[in-house]
Amino acid sequence: MDELRNYTEIHTTNAVLIDILSRYAENSDLAEFVAEDGSINLKLSLTPPVDIPSDCEQAISFMFTVIEQNPDTTIGKIYLANQKDILRDVVFGLSKLMDGFSNMKIIIHTTLPDENNPEAEVSKHTEFTLSRSRSTAVENK
Repeated sequence: MDELRNYTEIHTTNAVLIDILSRYAENSDLAEFVAEDGSINLKLSLTPPVDIPSDCEQAISFMFTVIEQNPDTTIGKIYLANQKDILRDVVFGLSKLMDGFSNMKIIIHTTLPDENNPEAEVSKHTEFTLSRSRSTAVENK
C-alpha cells in the first residue's frame, strides 16, 4: 500500500476491541493487523474529504468508516461480514471500549488537486493522537 495517495494509518492498543474482533475472526486473520504486543496496526486507503477526529468517539467512528471503505482487506472483510454484530458489541460495551484505548494515533495523508491551480496537487499530512490514562482517587475518611 506504499503507493497509496490517500491513506490512513491507525496504531492503537485496545484489548476490548481485539476481544470484539476475535469473536468474528480466525487468529491467523487477526495476526495480519494485531502485533505480538497486542497493538493494532492498520494502513488503509481512504476517500477524501476527511473529517479529522477530535475525541475518542470520533476516532472510533473514523476507524470503522475507513475499515468499511476497505472491503478488500482482511479487517474490511471481517467487519463487513459481521458488521451488525460488531457494531452491536461496540455499542453495548462502548464505555469499556473507550476506556480501553491507552494510546491511539491516527495519521491521515491526502493528496488532492489544488483549488487555485488545477495542474498542481496539495498534499496534507495530519496526525491525531489520543492518550488516556486512568487515575484512581482514594478518599480517606
